[in-house]
Amino acid sequence: MTHKFKLIILLTFLMISRNAAAVKPLDSLRVKTVLKEVKILSVFVRDSILPDLKEDEKKKIKELVSQLNKHIKKSEKEIKDTMTADFGRLSSEDKSIFTEMEETVKQIKHTLPEKSVNYHHVAFLHKDLYKAVQEMRTDGRTPLLETYLEPYDPSTTTNNQVIMVGAYLNFYLEYRISVGGIEMGPDIVDPDRLVFTFPEKLLVDLSTPTFIEVKASPQKQIVVNGNSKFENHVEQTAYLLVYPKKK
Repeated sequence: MTHKFKLIILLTFLMISRNAAAVKPLDSLRVKTVLKEVKILSVFVRDSILPDLKEDEKKKIKELVSQLNKHIKKSEKEIKDTMTADFGRLSSEDKSIFTEMEETVKQIKHTLPEKSVNYHHVAFLHKDLYKAVQEMRTDGRTPLLETYLEPYDPSTTTNNQVIMVGAYLNFYLEYRISVGGIEMGPDIVDPDRLVFTFPEKLLVDLSTPTFIEVKASPQKQIVVNGNSKFENHVEQTAYLLVYPKKK
């Protein structure tokens, strides 16, 4: 079994475990949990993404991965008890390490084509690091519609539902989303996931695996003078990989 194949299995296992976590989110992230996912991200990019890139792209992402690994080592050196440490109680110096770490991961993510499986894997592993940085803020939380939990396969689904994952997905009581240009209401929304029934009409002309646009406008939480409130925020776009229906 190749190292690359082992890594794909590890990613699949992680995604299954995060599915359970999405149903019942943790009250507070722990440093060790986030660092574990960032390490997986680093190895995945190095072993599964870099080999297939062009030389100029490879050089840029190599530098970012090296930078990311330095942030990881620094955090492990500075924070002694990563098992129990939560992000809201870190020192300002330690917080800056994770802020820089998240910025590096965002740069890696945005270097990749948004409509690609590699982008999806990096985005999925970015989610908890994003939440960690948001937990360190005192002025509120900014929502993020990140990516899909699993590709949508109409030939294997049992309920036609799709789960999109993210962070701080707060909405009005009445709200709409857009899937492939079709406006609709979601089935379930909680802070970490958006669940909807996939529109059957989008499968009619689909003959190859295709990335479908999903748009939503979660509200932003702000804190002013110790009081929390929600305000409108920019519309966000993520992409869902959809397989054609087998005939």
